[in-house]
Amino acid sequence: MREFAERLKVNRLIHNIVKLPRRTYETIRWRVDPVHRLQMKANRSIRARFASERIEQLEQIPGNTSARECRLLAYLGMQSPEGGCYVEIGALFGKSTAWLVEAAACCSVPRAVVSIDSHLGGTWEGFSQSVEGFSLTDRGLEIRRGLSHDIAQGWTEPISFLWIDGSHHYEDVVNDIDDYVPHVIPGGWIVFDDAASELFPGVAQAIGERMHGRAGIEPVGTIKNFALFRRAA
Repeated sequence: MREFAERLKVNRLIHNIVKLPRRTYETIRWRVDPVHRLQMKANRSIRARFASERIEQLEQIPGNTSARECRLLAYLGMQSPEGGCYVEIGALFGKSTAWLVEAAACCSVPRAVVSIDSHLGGTWEGFSQSVEGFSLTDRGLEIRRGLSHDIAQGWTEPISFLWIDGSHHYEDVVNDIDDYVPHVIPGGWIVFDDAASELFPGVAQAIGERMHGRAGIEPVGTIKNFALFRRAA
């Protein structure tokens, strides 16, 4: 038994030694990659600006966006320029909504947050609970319930931060890009979810066709399933 345990220990050591170069490379790449550096800044900034109790409360809201991703969204929102609102397309149960409202309240000039979702998938009750529990409408949230393409008709409001996480069908993502990206002001951020997921090829296709090479739009990079862009200042 003791000999078996010793062999396991040696095998584990050899395994770690073999993997060391790749782990070192990945660590260095992670630290120099501009998008990962943004994530590290986001982690530090949010922990410094948000009360720890509030962070814990926000993390308890059900949703598919991870705590780390929410910190990045909130940070980019706070880094967005004045003169525009935050727009989220796709709210689910209001997790990203609450994080964005919290971020908007931390800006020197508070921003309005516009949440767009049809809630046809049975998410309205859960979303409403988040809105009420965090007093979101009292803190600058505007709820526009409906299909994003319908709501976009006649849209004239400048956008400083655009979060696209609605329908993942190719045609719908194309519509969201064409409908809302032109309203993003210089220096404004555009973030897509599930942009690198094999489960939603339509998202990547729409981004490739409509965002890369688009005049005035600078690709910042990808991190996990997020694709980040910024309107040239």
